[in-house]
Amino acid sequence: MNTDAAPPGKMTGAAAKAAMEADGYKGIRALSQGPDGVWSASALRGQTEVRLSVNSTGNVSAN
Repeated sequence: MNTDAAPPGKMTGAAAKAAMEADGYKGIRALSQGPDGVWSASALRGQTEVRLSVNSTGNVSAN
């Protein structure tokens, strides 16, 4: 059984982190999921710390 698998339309923490890393962010920390299913974290883009979110379809956005 794959523990990283999620139902369709749901994103796992591992998948959210992978999406952030694929978008070029490093040092991801404080990863948490909100009640709406959106994942949030702090990460580095170069030397700048940014706050990120990843929705259920894997779209990464800086907040």
